[in-house]
Amino acid sequence: MTRRVVLRQLVVRHGDRAPALNFSQTDREAAVWAERLPADGEVEALQRRFPVASAATRPPIDEQGFPFGHLTRLGVEQLTSLGHAMASRLSSPSSCPAWRRGTIGASSSNYTRTQRSAQAFLHGLLPEPGQGGSGAGDEGEAGSRARKGVAVHVSQHCVINPFDTGPTAQILAEKISGHAQGAEFRNREDRVAPLRQLLVDALPVFSADPESFR
Repeated sequence: MTRRVVLRQLVVRHGDRAPALNFSQTDREAAVWAERLPADGEVEALQRRFPVASAATRPPIDEQGFPFGHLTRLGVEQLTSLGHAMASRLSSPSSCPAWRRGTIGASSSNYTRTQRSAQAFLHGLLPEPGQGGSGAGDEGEAGSRARKGVAVHVSQHCVINPFDTGPTAQILAEKISGHAQGAEFRNREDRVAPLRQLLVDALPVFSADPESFR
């Protein structure tokens, strides 16, 4: 009996990003991180090749805190390299039915950084027409046909982000709450209390508002 691959699924984490919650979110700090994000032209090129098709009922969760939490240029490079590496593992992409039929697709949670990571991964996995790629031979044309973009589901049906909504989020919240009430967690909190106070005293941003420092 001949064996063949009928389905291949990959779970990939986003690439390098700016800190999501930075203790010093000043205009100066924001400007520093904004300089590390991919250029507008690069973002537009990824969007043209692999457009985001979102069914979410709200904007990306990390959009409000721009540039904090956003994918950096390094993050784009990391995911593009990962896509190249995956293409090189396909000994003969043309023998893959999904590659031939153009059914290669990607799904993302409702964060700009994860959507852009998916675009960068597909950009590395599927070479542009005439370019080929590492291990991909002359599959540029197949890569062009395989573009399905990046799908973003409604929160209730998104199982990628357990911190959003739906039954997974509820289960996770209950487990976190139960753990936080446990003796082991409370004892650990007591042990780190002196260190927390040392940081509050040493850093002006914390000493100015110690109640916000957890």
